[in-house]
Amino acid sequence: MNKRITIFGAVSALAVLLAGCGNLPGTSPVTLKSIEITTQPTTTVYSIGDSLDTTGMVVTATYTDGSTKEVTGYSTSGFDSSAEAASQTVTVSYAEGGITMTASFTISIVPDPVLASIAVTTPPTTTEYTIGDSLDTAGMVVTATYSDGSTEEVTGYAISGFDSSVLAASQAVTVTYEEDGITKTASFSVSIKAVIGQIYYADGSVSTSYDSSKTAAGIVLAVNTDGSVSKIMALEQNTGLKWAEASTTGFETIFNTDMDDGSGNWAVIQDADPTGSADAATNYPAFNYCNTYGADSGLTGFDWYLPARNELSVIYSNVSALNTALWTLEKAGLVVTYIETLPVATTRYWSSSQADTQYEADYIFMATGSITGVQKDSGYTVRPIASVD
Repeated sequence: MNKRITIFGAVSALAVLLAGCGNLPGTSPVTLKSIEITTQPTTTVYSIGDSLDTTGMVVTATYTDGSTKEVTGYSTSGFDSSAEAASQTVTVSYAEGGITMTASFTISIVPDPVLASIAVTTPPTTTEYTIGDSLDTAGMVVTATYSDGSTEEVTGYAISGFDSSVLAASQAVTVTYEEDGITKTASFSVSIKAVIGQIYYADGSVSTSYDSSKTAAGIVLAVNTDGSVSKIMALEQNTGLKWAEASTTGFETIFNTDMDDGSGNWAVIQDADPTGSADAATNYPAFNYCNTYGADSGLTGFDWYLPARNELSVIYSNVSALNTALWTLEKAGLVVTYIETLPVATTRYWSSSQADTQYEADYIFMATGSITGVQKDSGYTVRPIASVD
């Protein structure tokens, strides 16, 4: 047993001695053999003036015995971001035990991105306007695209081209944005639409307030889907007029007139009663007032006519807006007649539509909006309208 202890002690002493010498007899020392960039840096594309960023890079050393390990404490050289470079080699140097090894990776130096274009990526919430409105760009998003393909929402742009003084089915509004001396533009579309109750002028323009430099022709009564004006109502009216005189052809005939559009109803009467219609002032006073309204008022550029029953309903439905416009003109000194809405005799307005009964035509009671047939020789109120398409 004492011999075993002695041998074990001798072996242990030899092992310690050999460890102190660094290598076993007949072996070579383990030294640095090479380095390799086993994981590239996160950033490999730089702008002019940027600093090198090796974040994410892993450098692995290989030794003469085949072992490897990740190392730090390396240095880099060759990086130069002062000028554009499609490909630039950056050298990594690592020293250990008096031995220095190198590896490299490639980066590029690109010009600073510049403004390439802008686009209205989200139009404004409001794209429909009426005469006199102010532009509202709330909700609009303008996005800039740069030369490197990046995008960014931008503000500080200028707006031009918006004009709510004239009707427009489609009006281009221009957005202009400048950055670092580069200016780009984009556009979006708005519409400028007329509304019932605006003042209509002889030149085709409209307004909410009175423009004394123009001739007021009527009040907007109907608007097309594109926002243009389709019909206007006259500024004046007449009362106590008969649809047709009693015991005349017009009184006794059932005319095939339209209930929605009265612009052709006088032609229907002319075809059915050419003799009586030739003297409209005597036989058809209500129609005659409308037919001659343009000449009598100086507004000869319009085809004035007696409204159909459903066109009178439009007047009734919008009487407040129509009378407000008439008040605006009266305040400016123009001669106008309000649409009567009180329950009096003059509140009954003739239509150009034949009623179901032979001797009757339809009228509307503006106090309630009810439409009823009544004898054609009754004296009621007449308000001309005109198509302006």
